[in-house]
Amino acid sequence: MSTAASNVLEVKGLTKRFGGTTALDHADWSLAKGEIHAIAGENGAGKSTLCKMLAGAIVPSEGSITIDGKTFSKLNPAEAKRNGIVMIYQEFNLVPELPIYENIFLGKEITKFGVNVDKAAMIKKSDELFHQMGVKVDSRKIIADISVAYCQLVEIAKALMENAKILIMDEPTAPLTNQEVGILFEIIGRLKERGITIVYISHRMEEIFELSDRVTIMRDGKIITTREIGDIDQKEIISLMVGHELGMDFPVRGKTERSAEPVLSVRNLTTDKIRDISFDLYGGEILGLAGLVGAGRTEIVRAIFGADKIKSGEIYLRGKKTDKLSIHKAISKKIGLIPEDRKRQGVHLELPILHNMTLLQLDRISRLMTINPKKERAGADEFVKKLRIKMGKLSDNASSLSGGNQQKIVLAKWLANEPDILFFDEPTRGIDVGAKAEIYELMDELRSQGKAVIMISSEMPEVLGMCDRILVLYEGNMMGEVIGETATQDDVMTLASGLKLEK
Repeated sequence: MSTAASNVLEVKGLTKRFGGTTALDHADWSLAKGEIHAIAGENGAGKSTLCKMLAGAIVPSEGSITIDGKTFSKLNPAEAKRNGIVMIYQEFNLVPELPIYENIFLGKEITKFGVNVDKAAMIKKSDELFHQMGVKVDSRKIIADISVAYCQLVEIAKALMENAKILIMDEPTAPLTNQEVGILFEIIGRLKERGITIVYISHRMEEIFELSDRVTIMRDGKIITTREIGDIDQKEIISLMVGHELGMDFPVRGKTERSAEPVLSVRNLTTDKIRDISFDLYGGEILGLAGLVGAGRTEIVRAIFGADKIKSGEIYLRGKKTDKLSIHKAISKKIGLIPEDRKRQGVHLELPILHNMTLLQLDRISRLMTINPKKERAGADEFVKKLRIKMGKLSDNASSLSGGNQQKIVLAKWLANEPDILFFDEPTRGIDVGAKAEIYELMDELRSQGKAVIMISSEMPEVLGMCDRILVLYEGNMMGEVIGETATQDDVMTLASGLKLEK
């Protein structure tokens, strides 16, 4: 499979420098026709940089790319597509104001007699694409009104419209449910049968072993090795990724006593998406919210935080009833929300890293409406070290960071505000195993400090491994509570499917 004769793509000495930072260092690599080739590595290892150069989004500093015998020193996006390379980016390339079907056909609209746009034909074709994928999606819905999971499905549908020889998928399953992941795997299998080569970037080891023919491991901008998937195990991949062996996935729960009284109480909370939700949250615990995509997990914390309108219900902070919170009031009352979609809601991509990190500290680092640069930098430097953020300079825009390091910037922003209550919505989505372990340790540290934490995650081992209690939702309703230490995946999935546990 790795012989030159069967290779559809080869790169030689491919290098990319951003200022003084080398993001990819003289990579030699190849892809065989019809293989599923996984790329594993920590955030900042160079995975996305390599693939974006193949897709024409980044211009190489050195090296060459050979596709079916044709050699290029660089590609632009149009050239990459003409040569059969299509990439589904981790950052969605969708127009929020347009409906799904218009996003799918943007730039390649179906017309009647070559003049008028044939809306009905585009809707019909879009529906056919989703039917092929095995999912039910109303293609007339506006992108801004659909969830992250459905945005991902739209991106996949867009890619299926292209005549791809090489399809690059960057963390495609990160926001998907188990059912949606299964559908995606079926699609990938059908593409492979048609001779399409799949490049699959993922931090989920089980996916790499289930799907891949070969795996390439990257670290610090270099390709460490490429191996047949049958010749390597998970432990060795992780060791090669981080340069050393990692310990346990989840920190051992300490003996932190939770607060005697709840720091947050919710009674009969109802919005357009959730109904009659009641629960208590205590200091010194991590409370999990579990359920399938669309169950209402995110909507609960957004309502409490003041981001979504509440129809009815009451919220109590430290035993005192509070008026419906606005985002500004929630922040002033030391509540923080690390959102599910860091690109759209968590980080300002075109602002410097420094300003992103200190956005909630302006009153503390300013005097007479003037920011004190020394205080601003000192606070940022502290979190760069604490969270082990890999970056160039604090003055660089946040868009220059890898996805995992952007997530750390969001964490730094909220931790700098010294919150007592923190909502983590999919905190490790698109994060590598090393960074995941660091975030788990951070959350455990917050728990041991007596902070109150709510964690939303679609990864079942994460929910079971991190949470003291787990509340399970189904279609906007609370189905029940299970204890983290004794709960099983079957327990959670039973409740998440709308069923009751057998006693």
